[in-house]
Amino acid sequence: MDDRRIKGRIGIFQADWPLQSQTANCASLLAYAGYEVDMFFHRVPQYVDILSLPAFQETSRIHLHILGHQAYDNPPSFPRQRNQKIVPKLKTFVEQYFVWTQQILGKKQPLIAEAVTRQASAIIEGKLFRLFIGVEKKGLIWAGIMGDHFQIPYIYYSLELYTKDHPDAMRTPLDRLLKAAEESYHRKAKATIIQDIERATVLYEDNGLTGKGLTFFIPVSLLDNPQEGKSTFLRDKFNLPSTQKLILQFGLFYDRRFSLELIDIAKKFPMEQTLILHGFSLSKSYHRQIQKKLHHRCILSQELVPSSNIGKVVASADIGLVLYTAETKNDFLTSFSSEKMALYLQHGKPIIAFDYPGYRQLMDECECGVLIHDLSELPSAVNTILENWDHYSKNAFRCFSLHYDFNRNFKPFLDWLHHSFKSPSNPPYGEVSDA
Repeated sequence: MDDRRIKGRIGIFQADWPLQSQTANCASLLAYAGYEVDMFFHRVPQYVDILSLPAFQETSRIHLHILGHQAYDNPPSFPRQRNQKIVPKLKTFVEQYFVWTQQILGKKQPLIAEAVTRQASAIIEGKLFRLFIGVEKKGLIWAGIMGDHFQIPYIYYSLELYTKDHPDAMRTPLDRLLKAAEESYHRKAKATIIQDIERATVLYEDNGLTGKGLTFFIPVSLLDNPQEGKSTFLRDKFNLPSTQKLILQFGLFYDRRFSLELIDIAKKFPMEQTLILHGFSLSKSYHRQIQKKLHHRCILSQELVPSSNIGKVVASADIGLVLYTAETKNDFLTSFSSEKMALYLQHGKPIIAFDYPGYRQLMDECECGVLIHDLSELPSAVNTILENWDHYSKNAFRCFSLHYDFNRNFKPFLDWLHHSFKSPSNPPYGEVSDA
């Protein structure tokens, strides 16, 4: 798998966005395929222990550059969220004040600090880079700045759909500058990596791309094979009997993830079923509401585990909940963009989701879970799965292999790179076309 011949040098840029498995997987497979990979990070929270991943141990082709002030080291945990109402407001005020001051003085606000771009330029100078990949908005902007300066083509790896109509997308002057810059650099990008055609359609329309460029569809997926081993992690942690059936809500405690409503619904579960909320909350007041509502059918699991142990948490559940609001396109179009979806299926856990088109497509093809129209249907959906659990579990593994295997999903992009880089004298892109 580790081809000794270097096929080209690629830069991956990410800023003000947490390091998650998709960036790590991308770098890993590029390195295994024979590419030299430089990862440029600026203020990137480490949600994944990237240095412990096999590709970083088995090859010397991945070079990590953490530039500027690295304000974040680990994913947030509840005990560290003191004054968390004040700090974001203060940060927003400072950002707004800086933007307004710059506008009054007639200066442009750099979305990527000049010191960071200078550091990156010094690393890039004199090296034969063939391609830059920008992860999320600021990663794209950073890759675009570097690409325009060094005349290196760049592509956009989009993970989230923070479109103009998203409630969190355009609140401050800095948000609006960021969105305008994303649109500008996306129009100049030579290709886009995104999860599926529905999300691509929304992104292209929102960024004003008149025609579909070269597009690679890579669902949020995982590198490892299906994991059939069982775990007792949650049962051991909370002293639950082996017969207890665990329904897992994994991730953020949040109103758009229905955390409070799920606690209420769990009151209708029979004695042998337990809802477990595993994750953290960004809101102290919301967390207090959760704690007030807790009852004997629901357990709050807020001690976060290292990324290497997440599989043990998921493997110890019986059913996985993938419940997103329909308020935004980013949440509505999640059937191929949710890592917990991939995690559940990788471990053979049947899922329960809302009856949105993407999930309906998966159920029609694989029947790896049950869809609901309303949270009141959750207890019935749980019982339906438990009555025929082996059937749904087998189909969950099959669905993972078909749709959520990163190796398989990344192959068309790798094939294109191999073809593009075949001749060192030619640039890696010809005309942009539909894919």
